[in-house]
Amino acid sequence: MEQFLPLTRTERQLLRELRYITRVAYIEIKEFMDWETGIVGERRKISYQWLRETLYLDASQGKIGHSITKSQARHIIHELEKATLLTRLSKNDEKSLVFKLDFSLSDESVQNKFVRGAYEAYAKFTQKCAPQNPPFSPQNTTNSAECFEKYEREIFVSEIEDIEKCSTPLESRIISRISRNKYTLNLIQEIFSFWQTTLNHPGAKLDAKRKRVIENALKLGYSIDACKQAIRGCAHSAFHMGKNQEGKVYDHLSLILRDSERIEQFIALEKQSSTGQGEQRHANHHRTFVKTETPHQRVTRELGDQIREYEQKSGRSIWPPR
Repeated sequence: MEQFLPLTRTERQLLRELRYITRVAYIEIKEFMDWETGIVGERRKISYQWLRETLYLDASQGKIGHSITKSQARHIIHELEKATLLTRLSKNDEKSLVFKLDFSLSDESVQNKFVRGAYEAYAKFTQKCAPQNPPFSPQNTTNSAECFEKYEREIFVSEIEDIEKCSTPLESRIISRISRNKYTLNLIQEIFSFWQTTLNHPGAKLDAKRKRVIENALKLGYSIDACKQAIRGCAHSAFHMGKNQEGKVYDHLSLILRDSERIEQFIALEKQSSTGQGEQRHANHHRTFVKTETPHQRVTRELGDQIREYEQKSGRSIWPPR
C-alpha cells in the first residue's frame, strides 16, 4: 500500500508561514509520530544529529549540496515550537528529543482517509491469507501457513508496522477522537462568535492563531461561560476600550485569552464592572502612573495638554495640513 502522511488544514496554514527547510523538517519528524498519542521520539529515538543527517543533501551533478549545523537544527526546532506545531517534552535535549504534535488527528477529512486506508490494508491482508480450499484440506493448511508467513514479513516492513492498528479498538479510538474534535470546534466557534458580536468585529476571521488561543484556554480548564465572562470584562474596561494615554483599543482575542493570568484578570474586571469598581481601578492605575512618571515624561505630558487646550480654545490646529 502506498504510504501517505496526512497534514491537517491548520498544519498547512501554519507551515506556509515558515521557511522551506523548516517545513521539510516538520514532515520528517511527523513521519515517526505515534498516531495514538501524537508523540514523536519515544519508540524511535531522534536527536539534533538525526535532524542534521535527515536534512543533509549530497551534492551531485546539477544539484547543490546542503547541510546544517547543530545550532541551525536547534533553531529549526525553535521555529516549530514558536509556530505551535509541536511541544517539547524532553528535558535533556543532548541525548534525545521527544515532542508532542497536537495536530495529529484534528481534521475530519484526514481522519476518514486514515481509517479507510488502514482498513483497506487490513482487508487486503485477510483476503490474501483467507483459505482458498476446504477448511480441513491438508493443502489448505500449507497454503494458509505460507501465505501468513509471507504476509507477516511484508507487514513488518510496510508502512503499517503493527497490524493491531487496523483492529476495531483503533477504529473506536479514532471515532471517539473525531467526536471530541467536532465538539471542541463547536465550542471554539461559539466563543469566537461571542467575541465578534460583543466587541464589534463582524469582519474578523477564525484563523489558525485564534483557534489555537481559544483551544488553549479550554485546555487550561476554563469553561465557555468563563471565556465569555473574560470577553465581557474586556468590553466593560474603559482602559482596554481606548480610554488610555495612547488612545488605542486593546480587545484582541489573543490578549484576552492569552494565559490563566489574563483570563482571570478580565473575569475580575467583569465582576467589578457590576459594582463600578472596574473604572475606579483603572483610575487608580492612571494616578499611579502619573506619580511614578519621569521628569521627561511629565514635561511631555504637560506640553501635550497645553497644545490640546490651545487647539480647543482657538478652534484650529498648530500642525500644518497634510
